[in-house]
Amino acid sequence: LNGSLPSNVEIKNNTLFFKGQVTYDVAGTYVCDATNGIGTRTGSVDVNITGFISRLG
Repeated sequence: LNGSLPSNVEIKNNTLFFKGQVTYDVAGTYVCDATNGIGTRTGSVDVNITGFISRLG
């Protein structure tokens, strides 16, 4: 994704949390760049939405 995280996505303790209903628009590559006095590291994860299940009840 280019730019900011979607409003329903949040990061806590190195984990992406998708709040509320997940839709196809959150799919994409999420990239984290971390920099400190030692150097810079980059990590990424691909998020794919492959289908939905309907709620029961």
